[in-house]
Amino acid sequence: MKKLLSILVTTAMVFSCSSYEDRNFSAIEQLVGEWTLQNRSINNNLPLATETESLFFSEDNKINDYKGNYELVSDGASSGVFNIDTEYANLVFTTNSETTTTYRFYLNNISMVLTRTDENGDVISDTWVKTLN
Repeated sequence: MKKLLSILVTTAMVFSCSSYEDRNFSAIEQLVGEWTLQNRSINNNLPLATETESLFFSEDNKINDYKGNYELVSDGASSGVFNIDTEYANLVFTTNSETTTTYRFYLNNISMVLTRTDENGDVISDTWVKTLN
């Protein structure tokens, strides 16, 4: 009986232990952190004067979706939620006052380019550099 119990315990330990640790991966992990505005241009050639701006992205309660929270620290500060439309590579910001702004985005490990068309038809491009994870 002791031998059978010993075999069962050993078998249970082998099947319950794994070298692969289950982990929930964030869908927005690369975006989360602090970003600082590097430059802003209009119609891909005219640089625009900018003040210091920081953009903070954080997770929401569901780490496997493409949504989270943001805070923009600048003269026109705002905060709210964002979501990523993966089909069209859009980043959609919705402020706490329900104003929505959509950007096309390109993201790599250290920089992000957000592009939108303003009400005059001008294309505004913002280049952000990641400063903190």
